[in-house]
Amino acid sequence: MTKPKSNLGSNPLNRPKTAKPASRKRPAPASSRPTAGPDTKHARIIAMLRTPTGATIATIMTATKWQQHSVRGFLAGVVRKKLGLNLVSEQTDKGRVYRIKDGKASSAALDRLNRRPDAMQRKRRNGRASTKTSVEDEIAHLRGLDLKGLRSRWQSVFQRSAPTI
Repeated sequence: MTKPKSNLGSNPLNRPKTAKPASRKRPAPASSRPTAGPDTKHARIIAMLRTPTGATIATIMTATKWQQHSVRGFLAGVVRKKLGLNLVSEQTDKGRVYRIKDGKASSAALDRLNRRPDAMQRKRRNGRASTKTSVEDEIAHLRGLDLKGLRSRWQSVFQRSAPTI
């Protein structure tokens, strides 16, 4: 006589293993995908701004489903700063209309791109340029101070009272 078969299916650890289902198709690798095309939100906004009529913040909000602060941030951060496009705005009866003028970079963007930091533009923590002449000027200024002036300067620089002599 044979033993009755127990219910192996009730415990997941006792179930017999079955073949795995066929794997799903994977998306194409990133290199074969087209780059950001005209159906991205950024491309749509830039296309709207390039039209002669331009675009208001409200129309961009409708087209992208973004909030007002996001549209303003995109205009300032991406269009003006990152892309360096000449974004102009004017007040009309429809409200403020933004458009990209001539597709050229704005003068402010060109200045940012062409500017190279030199010794005079580098700032220290206290806001003064760290150059030889500024240090010499500070020394000359300190030499002209009396004891009370030196104590006052010490306190403003080190945020504590000057040591006594």
